[in-house]
Amino acid sequence: MEPLDFNANLKEESARPTGVRYGLILGLISTVLSVVFIMTNTIDFSGTKSNMLSTIISWGVSVFFFYKAISTYKEELNGYITLGKSIVVSMWVGVVSSVISGLFMFIYFKFIDPTFIDKTLDIMRANLEEKGMDTNQIDTAMSMTSMFLTPVSMSLFTVLGGVFMGLFLGLVLGLILRKDPPTFE
Repeated sequence: MEPLDFNANLKEESARPTGVRYGLILGLISTVLSVVFIMTNTIDFSGTKSNMLSTIISWGVSVFFFYKAISTYKEELNGYITLGKSIVVSMWVGVVSSVISGLFMFIYFKFIDPTFIDKTLDIMRANLEEKGMDTNQIDTAMSMTSMFLTPVSMSLFTVLGGVFMGLFLGLVLGLILRKDPPTFE
């Protein structure tokens, strides 16, 4: 008689479908939130005002969908999930949602409102002048900043940030939701 192997009875579902599904939902909701934040002037890339409200809302929505993805995947695995599987499903959510958000940002800043970045740089320049910085310092700061405030770089940083957020939230939520399947020997 062979030993009882509880793990053999578990459905081995891929994390990809669950992660992609929740990544699509989060990406679309994040895009809608970005439009709302831009239209209501709640988001600010110039650093001259607080982004607290948009940050809290964005993080809250993100944490909710990462949590839902991991808990849904856990249900698919008969109520058990390892830390590694939590991180994998979170990485899928992070990659898919950030690619959608990055594409939106690129399209918005390149085609819909190409003056947005220039307006942001103008606000930053005025803010630096108000602080009493000399022209040389301002020009150096603006030169460095303008390298990172392009549609391509902002989109790439959005994708990279989403991947790191997926890793971070997968680790934290995975530690909270982890329930290793029992092993019988």
